[in-house]
Amino acid sequence: MHVVAPIGLATLLALPACASFQGNLNYDSPSRRHPNLGINVPIVSLRSHKRGAVAFQPSQLNFTHGVASGDPYSDSIIIWTRLAPSLQSSDSNVTVQGTVPLYNHDIEPYIQADANPVCVDWKVMQAAGNSNISVASGRAYTTGDIDYTVKVEATGLRPFTAYNYQFNVCGSNNTSPVGLTKTAPAEDADVDELKFAVFSCSNYPTGYFNPYGNAARKAQHDYVVHLGDYIYEGAARGERAHDPPRVLFSLFDYRTRHGQYRTDPDLQLLSRDFAWIATWDDHEVANNGYRDGFSGLNNTEESFRNDGPSISVDQRKMNAVRAYFEWMPIRQVDMDDNLRIWRNFRMGKLMDLIVLDTRNYDRSITTLGWNNDYIDLLVDDASRTLMGSHQENWFYRQLSESADRGATWRIIGNQIIFSRIIESFGINADNWNGYTANRNRTLKHLYDNNIGNNVFLAGDSHQNWVSDLVWLGEKDYNDATGAGALGVEFAGTAVSSTGVRKPLNGTDADARARIDQSPVLQWQDGYYRGYFVMSVGRDRIETQFFGSPSVATRNAYDIPLANFTVLAGDNRLERPVAGGSVESGSLRGGEVEHTNLTLNTETGAWEFIAQSDQMGPLAVDIGANWVHSTGSNPIVDLAKETGTPLHRWNENTLLVDCEGSLLATSEANNALKQVWEVLEAAMEHSKICSEHINSAASLYSYFETWSDRAIHDSKMTQHEADLVLAMSQMWGAYVGDRVELQSLKYFFLEDCIEGEDCFIPTNYEKIMARISSIPLAQAHVQLNTIMTCLEASEDGQYPVCLTTSDGKKQLFDDVVLTTPLGWLKQHKESIRPLHPRIASAIESISFGRLEKVLVEFPSAFWAPAEAGSASGTDGIISFVHWLSPSYATITNPRRWRLECVSFHAFPEPYRRNILLFYTFGDCSTHITTSIRELQGKARHRWLQEFFAPYYSRLPGYSKIYAPLRFLATEWGNDEFAGNGSYSNFQVGMTDAAEDVEAMRHGMPGQHIWFAGEHTAPFDGLGTVAGAYTSGEEVATRIVNSKRHIGVNMGTSCL
Repeated sequence: MHVVAPIGLATLLALPACASFQGNLNYDSPSRRHPNLGINVPIVSLRSHKRGAVAFQPSQLNFTHGVASGDPYSDSIIIWTRLAPSLQSSDSNVTVQGTVPLYNHDIEPYIQADANPVCVDWKVMQAAGNSNISVASGRAYTTGDIDYTVKVEATGLRPFTAYNYQFNVCGSNNTSPVGLTKTAPAEDADVDELKFAVFSCSNYPTGYFNPYGNAARKAQHDYVVHLGDYIYEGAARGERAHDPPRVLFSLFDYRTRHGQYRTDPDLQLLSRDFAWIATWDDHEVANNGYRDGFSGLNNTEESFRNDGPSISVDQRKMNAVRAYFEWMPIRQVDMDDNLRIWRNFRMGKLMDLIVLDTRNYDRSITTLGWNNDYIDLLVDDASRTLMGSHQENWFYRQLSESADRGATWRIIGNQIIFSRIIESFGINADNWNGYTANRNRTLKHLYDNNIGNNVFLAGDSHQNWVSDLVWLGEKDYNDATGAGALGVEFAGTAVSSTGVRKPLNGTDADARARIDQSPVLQWQDGYYRGYFVMSVGRDRIETQFFGSPSVATRNAYDIPLANFTVLAGDNRLERPVAGGSVESGSLRGGEVEHTNLTLNTETGAWEFIAQSDQMGPLAVDIGANWVHSTGSNPIVDLAKETGTPLHRWNENTLLVDCEGSLLATSEANNALKQVWEVLEAAMEHSKICSEHINSAASLYSYFETWSDRAIHDSKMTQHEADLVLAMSQMWGAYVGDRVELQSLKYFFLEDCIEGEDCFIPTNYEKIMARISSIPLAQAHVQLNTIMTCLEASEDGQYPVCLTTSDGKKQLFDDVVLTTPLGWLKQHKESIRPLHPRIASAIESISFGRLEKVLVEFPSAFWAPAEAGSASGTDGIISFVHWLSPSYATITNPRRWRLECVSFHAFPEPYRRNILLFYTFGDCSTHITTSIRELQGKARHRWLQEFFAPYYSRLPGYSKIYAPLRFLATEWGNDEFAGNGSYSNFQVGMTDAAEDVEAMRHGMPGQHIWFAGEHTAPFDGLGTVAGAYTSGEEVATRIVNSKRHIGVNMGTSCL
């Protein structure tokens, strides 16, 4: 290594080094009142010349975390990079310990520290025409003291102009990536439009930063606004585990976490190509921070000793602030007050962007997880503030000055929701709802000074909220028209931070409840992670919300959720809000249509990638398919009436053994035939001997007895008997759980298996239309309305009172509950009074867990081309059974068996290249739990990995036949589907028949009735026909009851 003589180095670099250090803003403090947040430049400069110092060679240095830019002014911009010998952050504490500048008289410790400055040149070039000519350039130095970060202000630039920028190691060709940025318009400029992509809440372990990448690739905005929670201080594990693997306290901790975030390729892309305007929320320091502490660390000796590594509240904040200013392209604002990050951007005559700090500046105490009752007592105190007096007065002054100078719009970037939103638990006192006086002072200033065209931006909540800006209780407001508002609020969801752990229908229901309880709230959605793009024009603002179908994997899918318009001077959302329709959530006065139309931001192609009921061009049923027992079956009659086709399967079966080998077709068909013969014998035995059969006896035990007898009588070999025993597991797909759990005593209740079974090769659409035509025409149907309570009088002398989730009460002469058995089990307490015998029956009747997964392939590789004609199906495989597999130990360690039917066995025009897998029991639960949070490619990948060991063992398979798409049901995740309930009769039941009879009888004295597959006639339990018949029978009983003679039968349907 070449060593330069110390004297020569000192002589050559003394002045340039000092000047370059001072050019690097990371050496300065963001506040005159906190000079200890700066670094003593002369000491660092001196340290670089100490005897024996050895400089890094250019080849030893790397631009480890990309480049970034931010805080655009009309004539300057901040550009940022990190030039370091490794990804690892510096453990130097010189910037946050001791007495640090200005009063620091101790030089030796700094001299002894590792002091070699790293030299970096930078340049800014005109972006137009890909010019390489510098319009601004300079040199700066960095050291480990500031984590090798470089942040400079490029000045002398033209307003509202795009520029490229780049760094390089001095005297070498070791260069950084080329960045793209843009300056702001001049304050007095006439600007037609500015576009902002708005983000918040990016938690590294809880998901990939897909929204960053999508916005960057689409490039439909001028600037990025990040409203905070850019990093998180926690210690989460998993695929993207936090680094360091502990809660953040020290400067090294915070630096390392910032460094980890900037390794994300989507964050690097968005930072490289767009100027950021950022503010912090709480997690850049610690959760629920306020002036004296956080939820997990308070300014007391007890907390200091027990809640962290003996780092105080103040020191922790100093560490976090130091790291934030080192790693973010933000101006180190030199003001006359504490730690100021709040600032203003005057962007032409079009708008002012006013960026607040409602978290870390001078905030009154907030909710800390253990003091909610105390905070409830304080929320209306006049002394409570989110910002402190200094910032509040500055904020109000900025609003007035913006209006006075004639700016069309005032955009307020703050961390937390401003509007008064009522949740199921009340208000969230950690946002503006917990600081009523601060909000009212803001609203009073706006109303008193007639300042309109205000738009509040917010993040923090991990959900989407769009509201009119209103002083409720003080000013009149019409939520239908928006009259009385003086602006709007756009609050965005998270980039990746965890949202509501519910399926889409559950989050939609939650959104409806919030809309109903909060008059200012116009749209709400809690399902998607994402961002929004706000286009600010002279006469209007157009805001588009986008979601990522999944952040469980890195993908380029971007789904439009909702579009909103605000006309200049109207001070409200244009009606109909969002044009009357949104993709998800709930829209006041509008509709929700789940189209799942998604843009691939890498290819530019639009795709349907989220789950739907579509498999290619043909809709399929994700509910029932079978029509059992065609002898006397109303569904068969309805199918004939409506022209719905019925398919009768052939018996051709493929059987894959436990080792993954195909058995001979004749052997498979013979085993299947034997299984059905045993099932018929077991059914007859159950009918005749039920009262004498032990309640603990299972259907599987019958198979075992039969198998032993067949071997003893030499009617079959051990291998053949074992095969039949293994095939008996197929019964699980009929009742939703293992054959070992099927009660032999009450097996006769499943006798719908007698007679011929058919399958609908299209769907139930026409049948459902026919069944629903009368109620749709003659009844008032209230969709998406949740019943919370059903109350009847003991003597039945008064109407039944039904309460819904919106608090409304409705009276009915009779109520028929068609809810699934699983729902009844979870909500027995909502029926008052509930007859003890009914309660016992609900508890006793068991239910299985049935799910379906449809897999579409490019062709039916498992079906030879010569097998079957266009109209015939005799030679085509209908069924495939995989016995307990030993070859899928990673994805199926419990060796659940699987089976499927082939849609290629349908005659034309219904023939499809689809295998329909039926899963049951624990296997179903495993699948629905695993895919619950997955969408798009992540969902496809998981399902492919789980099912590939099975379909890949079918004849003719190769990788060219990889699945095109999957469609998986999630009844187990759906409360309103009873979490996948499907009534069956399991071992241990002692009064199963009486239980069904009790449910079927209902509570006529209280005018409450039950219908559904769990109350069907014994020959129709668990079937569509049985559910239909049960409803018909209840309706007949109601109509024929004396109480209803001459009564008008009009009613509502929920």
